[in-house]
Amino acid sequence: MFVVKDNCPNCGACKNVCPTNAIKFDKKAVINKDECIQCGVCAKACPIGIIINEQDTTEKVENKQHKKEE
Repeated sequence: MFVVKDNCPNCGACKNVCPTNAIKFDKKAVINKDECIQCGVCAKACPIGIIINEQDTTEKVENKQHKKEE
């Protein structure tokens, strides 16, 4: 699931490229998880890189914790 961090500048770059129109604005970009097809186009279009794949972030944290335990 792609998520938008809180420092979204509301530029609209992500919304303009979303093929399913899953992005709306409410003080920041908000991705509708039911409409999002996980293509990642929005993340690539974000000029400041604040749209992230939440699953990738979770996996990285879990991998770091696992390595510390070894």
